[in-house]
Amino acid sequence: MNLDNLPLNLILRHENIKELQSYTEFFFAEKEERPEGLVDQISSDLKISKSVLDFSENSLAIIDTWLVKHIECVKLSEEEYEWKRKNIPDYIEIDDWKFSSKTFSDIINIGIYLGETIIHKYPYLKWEQDLKNRRYIDYGHMVIKLGKADMNPIWLVHVLCTKIARQKEGSLHKLFRIWERHINL
Repeated sequence: MNLDNLPLNLILRHENIKELQSYTEFFFAEKEERPEGLVDQISSDLKISKSVLDFSENSLAIIDTWLVKHIECVKLSEEEYEWKRKNIPDYIEIDDWKFSSKTFSDIINIGIYLGETIIHKYPYLKWEQDLKNRRYIDYGHMVIKLGKADMNPIWLVHVLCTKIARQKEGSLHKLFRIWERHINL
């Protein structure tokens, strides 16, 4: 597994335990710095004080404003498109684009920020990695166990960005509210 970037599209159930443990170490080493870089970038772009990006629910609306203007997509190569078409059933619509490396990085940073926002509001929650059941949908991924459901914030932001790229509505704040309902208080 390449640890130059946090895995997002990886199907982690095929990785061995040692690689997944390396991913966990890498995640925890990076999870403080990545949101800081995001805050620096957003505050500079929007010309606002960093202090408003404070892991509060309201700060998610600010990130929403920034996010819709910063999603970059690149056209798939002919080979990539053919591979997708071959491996995805015809009745499923596929896009002829993918996110740029920059947008992938932003997705990871915002996913961590979203997760940390939940944790700031509910400090008894924490990031965890399930390595017991390879059939678990989020096997090997970093999730927050909310009680009624497990939240994979990085994947949720990926889905949100896909919706936005397809010109559909979506919001981090709404995601926060939806997932907050799954928390056992």
